[in-house]
Amino acid sequence: MTESNFSRFKNLDAYAKTLDDFRVKTSTGAVVVDSGLNEKMSINFNITFPRVPCDVLTLDVMDVAGAHQSDVLHSIYKVRLAQDGTEIKRERTQELGDSGPDLKAFDENYCGSCYGAVKPPGGCCNTCDHVREAYELSNWSFNHAENIEQCVREGYLEKLKEQDDQGCRLWGELTINKVAGNIHVAPGRSFQHGATHVHDIRRYLSQGLNFSHHITHLSFGEKTPMTHNPLDDRAVTMKEDGLYMFQYYLKVVGTRYHFLDRIPISTNQYSVTQFIKDLQYKDALGEIQASNGLPGM
Repeated sequence: MTESNFSRFKNLDAYAKTLDDFRVKTSTGAVVVDSGLNEKMSINFNITFPRVPCDVLTLDVMDVAGAHQSDVLHSIYKVRLAQDGTEIKRERTQELGDSGPDLKAFDENYCGSCYGAVKPPGGCCNTCDHVREAYELSNWSFNHAENIEQCVREGYLEKLKEQDDQGCRLWGELTINKVAGNIHVAPGRSFQHGATHVHDIRRYLSQGLNFSHHITHLSFGEKTPMTHNPLDDRAVTMKEDGLYMFQYYLKVVGTRYHFLDRIPISTNQYSVTQFIKDLQYKDALGEIQASNGLPGM
């Protein structure tokens, strides 16, 4: 091949180029820096757990900026479900964490015992939830409700047993920092032990739970018909109870839609990778133990 032919071959371009008239040049080229890290972002979700009672579930949020939202109560709701998936007493739909009407003490001077635990702000443990709160402040596990006068009076164990065959639908909206973080739905009450986030799951270690779930909807930011949400209508079914951790790793990318006839819309898209981890194993004595990790999602 002569030099002139080689030069012509080098100039051959098999990939079409955009005309200069349609190009928009920026100082950073194809890279755009997201300067809105101090902004907030909303998460919209609707998730059903057909084999986990509502009273068992807690939802917590943590991020790399150090913000923690434990046992989130606001703008998130739970609906009790029968075995066939129908709602139970829709009029009693409650905010997540709401234990229903507070039972009054027998008289105005009544001050319930906290059983040696750190007393809550009110100074008295007049309800079963007050005792549970005191135990959490003391970093104690709450395992013997049958010996707690307030819990016996309120029928705490009977209510739990009544819900054994029920499911739960969680839905609502979270507002979080626009940084990397972790959102999990798990059994047991959550609390902080020093710098560690802890769930009290001792009562579930021997029997386990069936965390089969159906994600009806999960999106970040404003809902738009143009955005595809990969986890919408995603179902995972487990044939038996156990201690499983369902992990969804999401990468969220800010997206802005520009229209000719209306104002732009800022929202988000995401990709997802899914993992399932069995947390149970048998020790040398044949007893079932749990490895590191939190069952749930």
